[in-house]
Parts: sequence; C-alpha cells; structure tokens
Amino acid sequence: MPRAFPLVPRYEQHGIRRRSYKGYGILYSVEPDRIFIHRIIGPEQDHDAALQLN
Repeated sequence: MPRAFPLVPRYEQHGIRRRSYKGYGILYSVEPDRIFIHRIIGPEQDHDAALQLN
C-alpha cells in the first residue's frame, strides 16, 4: 500500500511521499509500474537539501 503514506509538504506536485523506518525517512514516489526511492535520509537531514528539487 505505497499510497498509504503522506505526501511531503511542498513536494506534492512531484508525488513524493515519506515513510519513516527506525528513525530514517524514505522519500519515494509511486509510478505506474514501480516505486522509485529518491533518498533515504537521517533524522536531522533536511528534505530540501536531500531532494535538491528547489
């Protein structure tokens, strides 16, 4: 159920979602035939710096 996790604020237009796991954040998007993982970030990392979309 990859769409069960929330979209990341300010990145909704890119379809990027965040799933937490053991203190880490998995930033991913759902495509028709796969799940694309953009980054796995640590607890203190910034979404903007990790994604480099802005």
